[in-house]
Amino acid sequence: MEAASGNTVFHYFCPACGSPLGMRSGAFPEMRGVRASSLDDASGLEPLANLWTRNQYPWEHIDPTLPAMETSPTKETFPSFFEDVLRQAEARRK
Repeated sequence: MEAASGNTVFHYFCPACGSPLGMRSGAFPEMRGVRASSLDDASGLEPLANLWTRNQYPWEHIDPTLPAMETSPTKETFPSFFEDVLRQAEARRK
């Protein structure tokens, strides 16, 4: 599937039930997105950032202390955004 950015996006689904499991983008072939809802126990996960905030529902709470982007980072903005995300996560753990 081609995203609005022009990147190819690959979505992965459970072959048994069709539930969405995750995705990857042609822009970042070394990374995979995994849907937390596809895990048996997501209680150990820690949100580090919010992406696609422009699609936020009015009733949805997004932690304002986390780094956020209205869309996905681009190849150009990803390195600095990712560094900021990791730096802020480390600071929260101290």
